[in-house]
Amino acid sequence: MLDEITRQYVLTARAKGVSERTIIYKYCLRAALNPVVSGLAGSLSKLFSGSTISAIVMNMAILGPVLYEALKTQDMYLAGTILLTQGFLVVLGTLLSDIVLAWLDPRIRYAERSN
Repeated sequence: MLDEITRQYVLTARAKGVSERTIIYKYCLRAALNPVVSGLAGSLSKLFSGSTISAIVMNMAILGPVLYEALKTQDMYLAGTILLTQGFLVVLGTLLSDIVLAWLDPRIRYAERSN
């Protein structure tokens, strides 16, 4: 956010008389949130899986130890279901991240296909 406040387009907006609140929310905050939103893509899957080693040591009931036990006992249906769910969550998180990123940043445009 501090980097965005010193950018040239912010100084130009101030010189044109745009209110400080509009500058902060419309320009600076939207540009500063881009890296945050881009980093959220894989977080949806990590939210449900967690760290397997920590969960085993702390005896936590999350998907990591369940997947580990399913692989040890060769329960391929359970292991496959967990991996499919985690893969789906990665794709869903990436899709949601891209949609929010396109909404936040007006500079992102969709390319038209020309045949």
